[in-house]
Amino acid sequence: MSYRLIHKKLIDLVEENPNYASILYFYGIPFQHYPKHTLNQIVNYNKVDLPSLVHDLQNTHQPKGYRALYEVLAVEDISHIIAYIKNEHLDFIRYHLPFMASLVDNLQNEENIHKDLMLDFRYFFFEFHKSFVEHIKEEEEIVFNYLNLLERILNGHTPMGKEIFFLQKNSIAKFISHHKDDDDDMKGIRTLTDQYRLDEQSPLFMRIFYHELKNFENKLKIHSRIENELLFPKAMRLEQKVGKELERIGKKN
Repeated sequence: MSYRLIHKKLIDLVEENPNYASILYFYGIPFQHYPKHTLNQIVNYNKVDLPSLVHDLQNTHQPKGYRALYEVLAVEDISHIIAYIKNEHLDFIRYHLPFMASLVDNLQNEENIHKDLMLDFRYFFFEFHKSFVEHIKEEEEIVFNYLNLLERILNGHTPMGKEIFFLQKNSIAKFISHHKDDDDDMKGIRTLTDQYRLDEQSPLFMRIFYHELKNFENKLKIHSRIENELLFPKAMRLEQKVGKELERIGKKN
């Protein structure tokens, strides 16, 4: 176990590597609440598995890029791709958004940030948070349910009643068009932060907040490309197969 890590103050750890802030948060240790404590001290309060935490801090690395993920998921069927996307959605809602919200809340305590800018931060971030969660909910309740129904039909299920109306009301082309409109969710935040521009006088919380915003935006870009370039093309082929199957069933009847 790293002696240097466990005996260093949390504030110094996140100064050294902004990625540490999110890892600490995921372990239930918001660094801003214990800035002068060391890891060794904090685990006694929070009952954290210190070896696991140190391991994750030591193995901080950039997540898989788009190409690596594409190669893994390209050989999977739609149900597995949907499971991957749902897991990403869960991570966004359970971890990343709450962590960024906690940083926004703490920015108001920074004396070097103008009050009007702080109000703008809160407004833009929480508007983004609201619309992003709504986007995920719509995607899971409509798009994924539509794809699941297509797969069931291809496996022999005969659509009835509300399912027929649901099929008639929706299409992959419609989903793609709507998805393109939502692809740049963070445009307003980028404008407000002047493309995440910082200077030497920028407070620590702002540096970590901007760092997390950039990381989150990069994850969203990869997430969106997986949907646009992998999920939807597979979905269109599935939809075409189902269309032919329903046409065949219709002729038989």
